[in-house]
Amino acid sequence: MRRLRHWLEYGALRGVLEPLSRCPPSLADRAAACVGWMLFQIVRVRRRVVEPQIAAAYPNASRDWVRRLARATYVHVVREAVATIAFSRQGPQALSGDVEYRGLEPLRRAAERGGALVVTGHFGNWELSAASLAAAGVKMYGVFRPQRNAPLDRYLRRVRERLGIRLVPRAEVARSARAILGQGGVLGFVADQHAADRRVVVPFLGRPAFTHRGPAALALALRVPLFVGALRRVGPGRRYLCEIEEVSVPSVSPATEASREPAARDDAVRALTAQWTAHFERFVRLSPEQYYWHHRRWKPAPPSSPAKEESRATGARRIGPERREP
Repeated sequence: MRRLRHWLEYGALRGVLEPLSRCPPSLADRAAACVGWMLFQIVRVRRRVVEPQIAAAYPNASRDWVRRLARATYVHVVREAVATIAFSRQGPQALSGDVEYRGLEPLRRAAERGGALVVTGHFGNWELSAASLAAAGVKMYGVFRPQRNAPLDRYLRRVRERLGIRLVPRAEVARSARAILGQGGVLGFVADQHAADRRVVVPFLGRPAFTHRGPAALALALRVPLFVGALRRVGPGRRYLCEIEEVSVPSVSPATEASREPAARDDAVRALTAQWTAHFERFVRLSPEQYYWHHRRWKPAPPSSPAKEESRATGARRIGPERREP
């Protein structure tokens, strides 16, 4: 039954997105808006997740504003999925005329000096974010975790490879990273989902969030620069802004590294994770309708779990300016 469900999901996805991706962009965007509205209003996919998470991030917003923002996120997801497939058919160079870059040169220089890491999240068009860097001449390697849906996983890999992204399974990152970075490569992570293991607790959108420690830990271990990036649509049409910001990576002394002091390493990883998460939150606050609120980003910790104790220790609380309706 699971295999049948996977094939049905894959067929439904391709049956809708592929035909739309062949339409002129303006027509495709209008059709995507209709599909997104149906998913929100009729099918109601994950509305019980989306609306409460938005309301928690914007506690001063009205219920009507939360609902409008939620509906806009459904439209955005469908619209960008269609755009991703359309661009993959044309290749990464098709993006070069549709993207404005901010902060690209520091990333290029870091890559030439020995590689760099870029971390982003499910915001804007995260699939095209790596492709836009590849189109700008950056040697991009995207870290991915295989989907449980096997036919969908194969399809997504083909789409990403056509966009000029070299794929690295997450399980192989530790042993491949040095070679990739040594050749001037840039490793890209999408790391904003709830972390079930190997996590730290840092503030995100006003609440403590279990966050993957991998990007920060790897940057510290390899002593390479860490950047936060995001590609968001700025319109009209398929026009995008790619913003890249460098995060200050604290140096770990050779004595600390040699002694393998776990407390010192954990503190450095937590601090760096909190930094890149704060950068990423700023992007989300600029265009919250382009964030993928559909993931269960904030899951409760089991009673007396280490993660819960870490949450207390970090003193995570609501951050950022006073919440108002945009």
